[in-house]
Amino acid sequence: MDEIRWFKLTTNIFSDEKMRIIEDMPEKDTLFYIWIKLICMATQQYDKGGLYIAAGGRIMVRNEKAL
Repeated sequence: MDEIRWFKLTTNIFSDEKMRIIEDMPEKDTLFYIWIKLICMATQQYDKGGLYIAAGGRIMVRNEKAL
């Protein structure tokens, strides 16, 4: 399995529709933290962008703009 030590964020991450939705929420700081943590977890687990939360459950983190 390949190891990923870092990932890139684009400078316009806050122009992304998902980030604009998050920024309109009162708990935006917490949600942004969770978003970044999920990306970090996906890179640690590295399965072509897939993040396994539980057995049989899978969340895909495949946003080339954010990655």
